Amino acid sequence: MESPASPPRLAWIDLVRLVSVFWVIQIHVASPLLYNWGDVPFTAWAAGAIYDALGRACVPLFFMASGTLLLGKQEPLRDFFAKRARKVLIPFVVWSALYWFFFSDARPVGDIPFTELAVTFFPRLLAGPTMYHLWFLYPLLGLYLLVPVLRVLVAHAQDRDLWYLTGLWFVTASLLPLLENFTPLEIAPEFGLVTGYLGYFLLGHLLAKKDTPPRFLWIGGAAYLLVSALMTYATFDLTRNIGSYDGLWFDFLSPLVILQSASAFAAIKALSARFAGWEERAAALLTPLAEAGFGIYLVHVFAIEWLRLIGTELFDVRFTAVRFGQPWYSIPLITLLAFLFSLGLVRFLRRTPLVRGIAP
Repeated sequence: MESPASPPRLAWIDLVRLVSVFWVIQIHVASPLLYNWGDVPFTAWAAGAIYDALGRACVPLFFMASGTLLLGKQEPLRDFFAKRARKVLIPFVVWSALYWFFFSDARPVGDIPFTELAVTFFPRLLAGPTMYHLWFLYPLLGLYLLVPVLRVLVAHAQDRDLWYLTGLWFVTASLLPLLENFTPLEIAPEFGLVTGYLGYFLLGHLLAKKDTPPRFLWIGGAAYLLVSALMTYATFDLTRNIGSYDGLWFDFLSPLVILQSASAFAAIKALSARFAGWEERAAALLTPLAEAGFGIYLVHVFAIEWLRLIGTELFDVRFTAVRFGQPWYSIPLITLLAFLFSLGLVRFLRRTPLVRGIAP
């Protein structure tokens, strides 16, 4: 008996994943400028804020792409969790250990037996990420545990019910915390009926099902730019009033980031309608890059640190947005270099026996 054919790859989803990982690197290159409010020229701070704002949809797009790809599928639980363990859980544990060993101030030193090392490491892993970008894996793994239940819900619920649940998430996870921040009101945590990043999973699934005519490319693109500009100004105004950087509007669950993410997602999806037939021509380029996206996410902080060290040692140049040139061009340049460095490292690991499993 022949197995059913795999569904065709969605080139626009590959593009969503590629854009999201590039934006992740961009915000990690740009964000140090934001924390240097008052210590760097305002034009440099503004450049960091603009590039950071333009990339804020990065993590939401990861979740939305996962919702698109996972919620409409049906597969045995054993197969689903085996794939997630191989592609996500094992690389997460290995890279957490590597970042802990090479970068943590609490890293082990001296000749420590492996068993003692493991006893030290795993409680540390449960306590939180060993490097700042690995926080993303904790809610992602939690959502994976919910996917089997969400698939049942998606298979039997009408879209209006799913939109209701997504709207409930928007109110309780985004609007209520904002209301509490700007008013004297204290809102009981019990009102947080649907919190976390669950809504992005549902939003990706629902938006992927919607028809997106070609004009949505321009509508979504214009909305993305408008919300990004508003986010930048709101962050500047709040930071100026407080006297130090405040990332309230850059939070991944802020209403502006949710609107920005939905706009960017719809605009990218509209490419498939605007440029009919482009998927076949783009697949040869997009597919290998998108398939390396999660590996790039895992290793890109290594790449950023290596660029800084290599620049300092070989060229006496610190490749950071704070130290290298003008941020208007240094941020995209360092982002591109870190992306290419990460891509090269992932491709190398994938071709190397014994370690190819840590570069999914």
